This record gives sequence, structure tokens and C-alpha cells, in this order.
Amino acid sequence: MISFRLLGSILALLLFSPVEAMSQSVLHVEIPPVLINDVAPTGVRPHAMTPYLESSSCILMELGIKELDLESVSLWIGELGDESPILKSPWFETIRRIAKKIVTEGGNRAFVAASPRMYLEGAPLVMIPTSSPAAASRLASSIESVLDSSPWKMLVRVQTDHKSVLIGTAETIGRVMQPRPAGRGDLSSPLTSADVFPHRAVISISDATRGNLVALWPDTLPGRWGVDLNPKQTMVDVIRMTLSMRLTPKLDASLKLETPDLAAMERTQEAVTRWISSRSGCDGVTVADEGTELTVSLPESFFAEILKSKKFQAQTPD
Repeated sequence: MISFRLLGSILALLLFSPVEAMSQSVLHVEIPPVLINDVAPTGVRPHAMTPYLESSSCILMELGIKELDLESVSLWIGELGDESPILKSPWFETIRRIAKKIVTEGGNRAFVAASPRMYLEGAPLVMIPTSSPAAASRLASSIESVLDSSPWKMLVRVQTDHKSVLIGTAETIGRVMQPRPAGRGDLSSPLTSADVFPHRAVISISDATRGNLVALWPDTLPGRWGVDLNPKQTMVDVIRMTLSMRLTPKLDASLKLETPDLAAMERTQEAVTRWISSRSGCDGVTVADEGTELTVSLPESFFAEILKSKKFQAQTPD
């Protein structure tokens, strides 16, 4: 199971840098009122997670289970030093065991959706597609046996929905089993395209939520965060982020930032460049722009610095 604390740790370290926060005035841009791909062409099959996405959903992850070589990752993390607590964390062993159960049942994908409401409820929603209702039932029983000995035993439940297995809090599962169509093609459409990376995470916020956050968020972050970032301007300028990653034969990733216009792209590019120059381990990081999109290539050395950092170790879930 993936905890919100773990998701927050990784995303925060990917986006934040150890420099002083700066105040900037916010330049507003026109954001299209229709969510990307919310109106699908006739005959196009919706994404498998579409029925479980809510209007407040903001993160959708796809994990290639057969490519989730946690043993190799364990060896690589171990080579970074004995101080990293990741390998000793119960969540790591739980994910390893669940991944093996999924492969045993012939599964090859898992999806994770998160929203502010799920954060308050304590856990994101995990959906694992299978080949049949019988396979889903077998996999659900196997996962329950793993969770019975995990820290999340009392927090989450496992339920089948036809050929899918759902893992989440009782509140979350009860809500998504009575869905209100939300579309959210802005979250699912990047996962329908071919990608050389087996693991992907999409971060996108609905227009209504974005407007509320722009009104509420400050121009600067507290100085103790050590982040050169204007939250209000970032919320206006970046309409979607897609992180694509592979773990083996070496850890490699690409982060795509989509903006609504060229001016927003230039402001974002300046912020990313400033972020890269402010931290160690970014020598191999490259930034390329194409139209209103930025692509940031993140090499293995970048993640090695993150895993060795005291900030990451302090936030690793127990």
C-alpha cells in the first residue's frame, strides 16, 4: 500500500529546493474552461480508472508491476549507504509482497488515485485490474492476507468490483462504488499514450479547485521550507505534470510540465532552471522546451542525492 506521507515526501523533494523563498507578483493567464480530453471521441474506450476518478482527484499513478523490480531497487538503495531507512520500513516490504501477489494472478498494472478528500480519509485509492471476476476474488484474498500483518490493517479494506480489486479506506471505496461521472480526462489521457517508461504519475487539478487554490494560496512559502517557489503563480502557470519513470536497468525519469501559453512556459522554465542550479546532484538534469511544454530529464544521480538527503530520510514513513 502507498501512504500519503510517502507520496508527499517524493513529490515535495522533486519540486522543492534548498534556497530562500522569494515573493513574486502573480501573472494571470487564461486557462481553457474544458478539461483536456473530457469529451472523448465516439468509439474511444475510457481509461480503466475513469469510473473511480472524482472531481477533486488530483493525482493518478500507473505502476507497471512486472517492471517493479523491488529487489534491484533494494540493492541500489543499499549501495547508497546504511543510513537510508527505506529498506527497513514496513511499507516497502508490504508493497513487495503485494506486487508478487499481483504477478502470480497474471496482473501487470496497478493504478493509484489521490485527492484532498482521500488525504483526510487517510489513504489513496489503489485499483488493480485482473482478467476475470474469479481472478479478482483470488487476488483480493491474497492482498488481504498481506495487509493483515501490515501497519494498514485497520486503515484500509479490500473489495472487488467485477474484474478489478480496490484498496482504500471504507469511506473512499463506499464513495467510488457509487460514482458521479467526473470525466477527468486531464488525469487519464496521458496514461493512454505509448511511453517507454513503465511507471507514470499525472498531477492535474480541476478548474474549480485550481481557482480556489489560486485565491487561497500565498505568494511565498515559509522560510523554513527553503523553497524558491511562488505557490500562487505555479498553480496558474502549470496546468499538468506527468512524471514517467523506470527503475531498471537503471533509475531514469522524465518530468513533463504543461503550461497554457508561452509566457507561462517561460516563467516556469526560469523557475525550473533556478531550482536545478540551487541543489546538488543536478549536474545531469536537462531541460528542453517545445511550444508550451517543458521536459525535464532526471538521471539516476538525481535520485541518489534525494535518497541520501537528510530531509528524505526524516520523512520516510515508518
